Amino acid sequence: MNLVNPPSLVLNGVEFDFDAGLLHGEHGEDVPLRPQSLAVLKHLVANANRVVT
Repeated sequence: MNLVNPPSLVLNGVEFDFDAGLLHGEHGEDVPLRPQSLAVLKHLVANANRVVT
């Protein structure tokens, strides 16, 4: 998986769909993310093995 631009990431049953900008909950419900929240999440995933300040 390309960690710089992954299409999605599943963690504890919640899928982060970076292309759509949505969270898909455990029961299939869509939770939209605000643009800044999506940008921060993408940044954290891209820098998973680094300290981010």
